[in-house]
Amino acid sequence: MVKLGIIGTGIIAHEHIKAAQQIPGVHIVALSNRTLGKAIDVARTYGIDERNVFGDYHAMLASVKLDGAIICLANHLHEESAIACANVDVPVLLEKPMAQDSEACKRINALFEATKTKLMIGHTQRYNPLYVATKRIIDSKELGKLIMVKDSIHYHYFWEGRPAWFLDDSKCGGGILMNYGVHTLDRVCYLTGQPINTIFAHVDWEQPAVAVDSGYQIMALMGNDISMTMTCTGYSNPFVNATEFIFSKGIVRVTLRDNVIEPKGVWIGSNEHDFKQIPVEDDNSYRLQLVDFLKYLNDETPSPIDGAYGQRIVELVERSYQSHKEQRSVEV
Repeated sequence: MVKLGIIGTGIIAHEHIKAAQQIPGVHIVALSNRTLGKAIDVARTYGIDERNVFGDYHAMLASVKLDGAIICLANHLHEESAIACANVDVPVLLEKPMAQDSEACKRINALFEATKTKLMIGHTQRYNPLYVATKRIIDSKELGKLIMVKDSIHYHYFWEGRPAWFLDDSKCGGGILMNYGVHTLDRVCYLTGQPINTIFAHVDWEQPAVAVDSGYQIMALMGNDISMTMTCTGYSNPFVNATEFIFSKGIVRVTLRDNVIEPKGVWIGSNEHDFKQIPVEDDNSYRLQLVDFLKYLNDETPSPIDGAYGQRIVELVERSYQSHKEQRSVEV
């Protein structure tokens, strides 16, 4: 039996718990949350022993023998909680972004390397079955050379009830660019298999009475002469979440959410035929991510998403803010 603990029982923790319950032999055996009552409520919801619920993750790590911990705290708390795990040799699945800035990422990586503790960064969107199917198409090269990528997210980011730390730059490390930018940057870099080399960004602060950024548009040059654009806004717009890959012999469009314009799915089109939807096996991205983490724990694979990669994604966000501030392209 694999025994996992969760540090931080906010919204995203529920997804990790439900994923674990879908995998035989995996059990969430302990929870910690600063507001103890919230953690107890989560334990009761999922049948977790309340004796293993703590208001302090240090107490949880000292009291319960764990095979791994999943950290779901606010960005500015990632470093100290990850370090606490490394100091007692507990492997970590650390929610994205790895930390609120790249210096914190460096310190995390240094300690995990020194203690030889296992670390995986939770860039979950790459495990979405639609992107899993798209990755196979890209890697097959059946549509020729990949030339450019267009990525878009439009979402009511500032919904009532969003935890306050998301709107505090000192705790979040930024606004929508930090929290959603890491998604878009990861899925483009992972799916293409190429790094971003040059980046040019414009960032918006247009949400009234909010200090953090509320939208961004990025243009980048990637390896293998691929160009990329990504646009994201957090205003009261219809929910759009899509990525388009343009090849020399066709186009792949991925839509992660149904809307009036286009349904959820993976679509392929070329000169020979209009867009047609391809079948995609249904699965849960958090389950697939946890399966990869378990393989890593069992020494079957290296870290699927290591700390160096997590740090690089945070650095790309920082270079984007720099590009906006200096109004120029920035080499990465």
